[in-house]
Amino acid sequence: MFEYKILQSKFSFTGNSKKFEELVNSQAREGWKVIGFTNESGQFYAMLERSKNR
Repeated sequence: MFEYKILQSKFSFTGNSKKFEELVNSQAREGWKVIGFTNESGQFYAMLERSKNR
C-alpha cells in the first residue's frame, strides 16, 4: 500500500527552482519519490509517493 502527498512551492518561479529542488531532495531522504510534476502560474507542484510498509 502507498501513501501520497503533494508539494507546492511557497516561493515565486523566478530564481527559486533551487529551493524547490532542495525541498524535493529532503523529501526523498524520507523515502518519498516524485511520480508527477507540473508548474502553473509561477508555482511548482510535485506529487510524491512512498510505501506505507517501509
